[in-house]
Amino acid sequence: MSNWYSPFRRRNGFEARSELEILRLNIRKDAIISCCLVVFNVEISGNFRVGILYMERAKVLLATLAVSGGREFTPAQLQKAMFLLNENMPTIFDTTYSFVPYNYGPFDASVYHDAEHLEREGLTRIYNSNRGNWKVYSCSPLGVARGNAELANFSQIEAGYIQRVSEWVLSQDFSSLVKSIYNAYPSMRANSIFAG
Repeated sequence: MSNWYSPFRRRNGFEARSELEILRLNIRKDAIISCCLVVFNVEISGNFRVGILYMERAKVLLATLAVSGGREFTPAQLQKAMFLLNENMPTIFDTTYSFVPYNYGPFDASVYHDAEHLEREGLTRIYNSNRGNWKVYSCSPLGVARGNAELANFSQIEAGYIQRVSEWVLSQDFSSLVKSIYNAYPSMRANSIFAG
């Protein structure tokens, strides 16, 4: 269990079943705060601050990759990170993804299309893994800089959640990642070929 997780459990006086559950609970609590800022038009330094920012989907993906400092994401890690953001914080997207249950849980080919679009702009790198027959996804140095600049356009709540999701998926091996998603989102188990 990671360090940010334990204080949340103690502060809220209950036992969580998983880190993923804590991510979901944290975002629900934070979203209420963020929505209140928007609904009540909280004025900060003479300017109206909007807590929910709409961004192009590809920019959200870029920020998710960049916050890791350029670390490699497997296809499963990239799909599950974008699924969690899409599911728990859809308001940060201009157009949400349309995930469907697939062989290993939630899948949307548009995630790969967005990553390929960013690669054509020199912001991501997509190449074959040296550990298996799949591709890996990461940010180029320019992509890290641009992605972190995009991250700064989000509210603290949104940026914090993107960072926690990115860190969490990168900390999971394939089996634990898929199992965690299935446990938290049972409907995504349909069509699965995962036996783990």
